[in-house]
Amino acid sequence: MVEAYQPAIGGAGARERILGTAYELFSRRGVRAVGIDEVIERAGVAKATLYRHFHSKDELVLAFLDLREQRWTRDFVEAGALSRGSGPEERLLAIFDVFDARPSRAPGTSSCRARSPPRRRAMPKRLGGARRWLACSSRAIAEAPRSSQVWV
Repeated sequence: MVEAYQPAIGGAGARERILGTAYELFSRRGVRAVGIDEVIERAGVAKATLYRHFHSKDELVLAFLDLREQRWTRDFVEAGALSRGSGPEERLLAIFDVFDARPSRAPGTSSCRARSPPRRRAMPKRLGGARRWLACSSRAIAEAPRSSQVWV
């Protein structure tokens, strides 16, 4: 018997259950290794319910990528760097500490490779958020008075 996805907070709607299930499965095994039928079964929803919220697997994958960007880029990397550094230089350098402290990929997990055209077109947007934050941090360093820049 397959266990249904159990959201951390009770009362999650069908869309959240579907996306949470897809996030868990796609993160562990990869997008290509997980079929829609498995997501439906694990989320405990009807096929019509999944397709009401996500018109295709590609649309579900794009929502997964949005959630992954939120959790990893903003919640993990950006928040970690901001909490470790008080100024732009320290925050930029703290990114390396954040990545060093991150948990290793567990055995049996997979990266998300963008192979379908909609997913490939979406990747620059996903990477854009991280690039914008890094560019903003770099500009803040460049615009700081030279006397305040101390390199270790």
